[in-house]
Amino acid sequence: MSKRKSEQPAAEEILQDGVTVRMFCQGLGDCFLISVPQEGSSTYHILIDCGVAMGTKDGPARMQDVVKQIGEIANGVVDLLIITHEHWDHISAFTQASFEEPKKIIIKHLWMAWTEDPQDDLAAELRKDYGKAKAAAFNALAALHQTKNQPGMDKVRLGVEGVLAFYGLDPALGPGPLVAAAKARAKKAGSGDLASAIKTAKALVGDDTSARTYLRPGETHDLPNAARGSLAGGIKARVLGPPHSAPKIRKLNSSTETYEKKGHLHFGGVSWAWMWALADNPAAGLAIDEDAAMPFEKTYRVPLSQTKRKQFFRSHYYSSPKGAKAEQAEGFLMRRIDGDWLARGAQQLALWINGYTNNVSLVLALELPKSKKVLLFVGDAQVGNWLSWHEITSFKDSANKDISMQALFGKTILYKVGHHGSHNATLRQKGLELMTHPDLVAMLPVDAERATKLGYGEMPLESLQAAIRERAGGRLLRLDKPWQNDDEMPGEWPSNLFKPKVVRHPQHSVPYMEYTVRDKPDLV
Repeated sequence: MSKRKSEQPAAEEILQDGVTVRMFCQGLGDCFLISVPQEGSSTYHILIDCGVAMGTKDGPARMQDVVKQIGEIANGVVDLLIITHEHWDHISAFTQASFEEPKKIIIKHLWMAWTEDPQDDLAAELRKDYGKAKAAAFNALAALHQTKNQPGMDKVRLGVEGVLAFYGLDPALGPGPLVAAAKARAKKAGSGDLASAIKTAKALVGDDTSARTYLRPGETHDLPNAARGSLAGGIKARVLGPPHSAPKIRKLNSSTETYEKKGHLHFGGVSWAWMWALADNPAAGLAIDEDAAMPFEKTYRVPLSQTKRKQFFRSHYYSSPKGAKAEQAEGFLMRRIDGDWLARGAQQLALWINGYTNNVSLVLALELPKSKKVLLFVGDAQVGNWLSWHEITSFKDSANKDISMQALFGKTILYKVGHHGSHNATLRQKGLELMTHPDLVAMLPVDAERATKLGYGEMPLESLQAAIRERAGGRLLRLDKPWQNDDEMPGEWPSNLFKPKVVRHPQHSVPYMEYTVRDKPDLV
């Protein structure tokens, strides 16, 4: 346990040993700008993600305002762009905003996870399976819009729409355009605004392939082109995830490691038979052998086309009896199960692909040179990603001694809370409970009101927030709760810590929270 200094650090010390982290308050989404001093050179700027949830009011205008502020703060130069994963609320700015106007922002280097590496065989295999699952989910949404008078179907459809909004599909389009967009994405892999955002982000660093680095777990990187001998030049970026393992990536939940969630359900994939039923053309990437997909032998099956020609099916399933009263007609329609199979599978699959994308998040522990304090940015990583970090044995200190995951957690002084505070994106015993530093601060990019409207359930999870506040002395900074005065600031702030602040520029609509971490060794 460190002793506390009795006085607030002098302001000029920020330029020498302070790493400033800015969390923009654009809405439900992630956008962090980290500024690190370089003696004798300009400040080094790192941008981690830049996006806002689909359907956010004035979303494009808000992101354009954020990008403009980034350009002003960084004086037009971002030394390193880090994209954690392909979700709209993390990368939407790359289609919603211009990095050219009113002043061009130069992006010098791009870091992404190995899952984006075109030369990685496992990445290619996962993209293929993942592409099939996404195509099926988009086809399912289109099919859901064709079902009528099925109990509970509207709720399921809205839930699937909310999840697929992470992939750039705007529910506000309306039924017709929404179905058309869903079908287009199902037929053509890599289509839509999400793919455009990734393409734009990659293009910002130009054609030089050496300006793009695909990171793998267990690696340690210096900040590219940082000035040697400076604070920026001494930072070590420890790569924790995603794991280079398909089973670990597909592990999304845990009954023992996650915080309590009311009404929690575990979701997995769906059967090939379910996906085959949605494969209306080979271009969808879902071409699966029919006999292999069906649960019964061919002699026991009745093709759907034949049922329309048989009197029994016509009178019992395709139209209500002539002269039937309203309640009889409703009971007749409830007998149909054609929407039931679709609803169950669509909901499971949408949640699964959403969790899978979160679980391939690039996870970085930024270790400061003098104090060895850690800034932990986990993207939206879920259970399998978190658990894999404890198997890494390649981290070494300056004396070539092993650095354990427990040691990195113990030095974590800033934690970017995963996936907006959801139930399976912060582990207990192998995560938060190992963050024992007395000066821990957590930054939570969440807009609870927007998350509720999108049907994301309890986000942020109250039991997780309570655990973080207890661990961090109440120092949980929420994007959607900017304060006006210092006395409204959450948590306890001893004199050895810089106090965070909310910055509101009169010429900008989006404020940001700013917190500075000192690279000073703890006093013993």
